Amino acid sequence: YESKVGLFKGAVPLNTTTFRDTWGAFEEALEGVPQDTEILTYCTGGIRCEKANAYLIQEMGYNNVGALKGGIVNYHQYAQDKNLTSAFLGVNHVFDQRMGQRVGQEILSNCEFCGVASDVQTDCANSACPRPFAMRRFIQCGECAARL
Repeated sequence: YESKVGLFKGAVPLNTTTFRDTWGAFEEALEGVPQDTEILTYCTGGIRCEKANAYLIQEMGYNNVGALKGGIVNYHQYAQDKNLTSAFLGVNHVFDQRMGQRVGQEILSNCEFCGVASDVQTDCANSACPRPFAMRRFIQCGECAARL
């Protein structure tokens, strides 16, 4: 879900629903890839990357693995402080009530209801939401949010 709204230029997203899906996605995405291939990971704040990299190194045997120190949050602040053009496109998914932090001006996704360009993430407000818990966050434009 995170890569629907934001990612680095040239990144290959795993397109997982939850973090626990990462291990299987790594196994599939890296099948046949030489173990000395450079692999760089990134995440919101850097914590999940450390866990992911440990798996890549300890369980899969990769030896050229790195992570974006401090995650996208730190990268965004660094780019702003140095007045650099960000290589991150769109919105960084964050794990608080904001749900997203604008990093790049691009809108990479669409409202799941009407299809208009939108990167506003929302959490199903319906207490009887039929969506599985891992799918309760979705992209919805302002018009649909007001209407539904």
